[in-house]
This record gives sequence, structure tokens and C-alpha cells, in this order.
Amino acid sequence: MEKVDSRNKGSMRVIWWLTDLMIPRDIVEFDHRENLYKARALVCVLLAAGGNQAINAIILFSLWERLGPYTPFVLLFTACTLALFGILSLFRRSGSFVLVANLYGFVGTLSTLCLIMVTGGFSESPLIPWWPLIVMFSFIMGGWRTAACWACVGLVLWLWGLNLDASRFIYIFSREAIEQSYSYSVILAGLALLAVMWFFDFYQRQLLGRLQVERDRALFSAAHDPLTGLANRKTFEYRLEHLIERHKIQGGVDAVLMIDLDGFKLINDNIGHQAGDKVLVTVAARLQQAVRRSDLATRIGGDEFAVLLCDVRYPDDVEPIVVKLHKAISAPIILDDGTEVAVGASIGIALVTADGNSMESLLHNADQAMYQAKSSKIPHIFYREMESHSD
Repeated sequence: MEKVDSRNKGSMRVIWWLTDLMIPRDIVEFDHRENLYKARALVCVLLAAGGNQAINAIILFSLWERLGPYTPFVLLFTACTLALFGILSLFRRSGSFVLVANLYGFVGTLSTLCLIMVTGGFSESPLIPWWPLIVMFSFIMGGWRTAACWACVGLVLWLWGLNLDASRFIYIFSREAIEQSYSYSVILAGLALLAVMWFFDFYQRQLLGRLQVERDRALFSAAHDPLTGLANRKTFEYRLEHLIERHKIQGGVDAVLMIDLDGFKLINDNIGHQAGDKVLVTVAARLQQAVRRSDLATRIGGDEFAVLLCDVRYPDDVEPIVVKLHKAISAPIILDDGTEVAVGASIGIALVTADGNSMESLLHNADQAMYQAKSSKIPHIFYREMESHSD
């Protein structure tokens, strides 16, 4: 069973590889996946339409003597058949779906008109049920304006044809054969319409999926630092405001940590910005691993980070967490070239409400504590302990 499945997958890969040879390379390699699906559908439709018209052209040529004055329709139909393959070549060069949809609408309408003239006319021809498929294909490939254009053209031609004298049309087949063909044509056109609707639904789902992915990426980019992947300052401030409001209602122990790396500038200036980026990414990953899921690690900017500690059990539990973070930051970092470097950290700590009851005051006080830790050359300091250390 697995061998059969692998063979089927292999044959499908070959089919799509052959199909992709008729599609512009930029769509195959660089464009969005739903456009590749649409291009493949376009190629398949043009090949199927061209092959079907080639068979019909052979049948018409075999009935050349019976057509009499209608032989120009055979020549025009043959030209339309060749034009379908020309459209395929044009798409390979231009990659324009709208252009191809309009050309297909023109060629498809003209070739259908030729066949209708020799198969009983607009009221009896078995090809009438296939005409809406031209409009559907034009809609998927070229949009509603293209489809509306060829729908109006088809409607005008149909109304014009209904008013023509029946003697203008001929029957290259018997009436019984045409009536039977009409029933088969309705069934096949219905199945083709279902296939078109399925593809439209599939294409729409692919498009909506891509839009969802792009929206998620945009939201993530707006809320996260592009280098480290940590939350950015805007997200940090948003979470802090909500934390303050929740703290007023529920109480508890929450803390704001401002972190500034020591020795980072020397690495960035002496070894290079690539090494500096490696240090920032590594520190960010260590912070992310060291905090709990309920906490928030962020990059404020440059070599400054911040952490929100939420729902700590007791005030005395804050310091062990800070020590753990400092130890993680200070561990040696191996650069891409094998060089070992290390940075330190100065951490300022402000407790929510105890050291400030607004976002501005908490950030200011945590910043002040961080600068005090840096000037005092100590790893961390609480805002409430600043006076004793300054003495």
C-alpha cells in the first residue's frame, strides 16, 4: 500500500513539474502559494480547452463537405484552437492573469459561437450549458470586472442569436444526436461547474490562510523585538499597566526589574556588531528560559532589558529570582567563531505599589535603582534599599 502511495505521489510530482514548466519562474519560486495554484489551474484549463477544441476541429474538418458556406467557421474555430496554445505561451512570458483571462474570454466566446452556428443554434445547441464556465474561469483568473465584461458579451450574443432565423443554423449531426448530446452536456457542465466552485473555495481558503499568517506576523512584529524575539517596550508598558490595575484589586507581590548589561559596549566596539547581536540574542534566550510563563521578559532597547515578575508568593522570594537571572546573564557566551565572552548585569528592582503605584513612577524608580547598582558595582539593588547603599 505504501509503495502504491509513493508511486502516486511521484507521478503527481512529475505532473506538477511538467505543469510548472509552463508557468513564469517568479510565480513558481517567489510568489505566494495560492498564486501558484491559480497558475496551475490556468495551465490545466488552457490545455484541456485546447485539447478539446483540437478534437472538435478534427471532427469539423472531417465534415468539411457538409458545412458548405459555413466552412469559414471551421477555419475561425481552428484559429481559436491555435490561439489557446498561444495564450499559454503568452502567460509563460508575462505572468499576467488578467491579460490571459481576457484573451481566454475572447477566444472561448468566439470558438463557442462558431460551434453553436453549426450545432443547431442558440436554442438547441448542446454547447450552451458550457458558456457560463467561460465566465467562471474569467472571474477566478481575472476578477469580477473581467467576468462581468464577458458575461455581458455572452448575454448580448445569446439574445442576438435567439432572434436569428432558424435557417441560419445548420445541423452537422442529427437532431436526435444533438438532443442526446444536450443531456450529456448539461451533466458534464454541471460537474465542471462543481470543480470550478471547489477550486474557488480552495483558492479562497489558501488566500485567507496566507492573510491570517501575515496578520499574525504583523501583530507579532508590532509586539516583539525583531532581533531577540522578546516582547518590546510597548508590550511591556501595556502589560505593566494591566498588572498595576490588577494589583490594586487582588494585591499580591509583583516586581519590575530593569536590567542593563555591563561590558556589552566593549564587545560591540572591539569584536563587532555581529558579536554584539549574538550576545543580545543569547541573553534574551536565557532570560526567557529563566522566567516563569506568568512573567514577561522584554528588550527595552540597546542593551537594556526589563522583566515583570508576577504573583510572587512573598517579597523575600524576589531576590532569589533576581540572583538566578543575574547568574544566567553572566554565564560565558560562545560566539560563532568560538570566542568566549561574558557580560555582567546591573539590575534595579521596584515593587508594585510599594515603590510606585503608576507605570511612570515604577519605571523611574526601577531605573534609578539600576543606575545605583551600576555605580555601586553591585549586581542588583531594590529601590527601597537605595538610601542605605548611597550612604
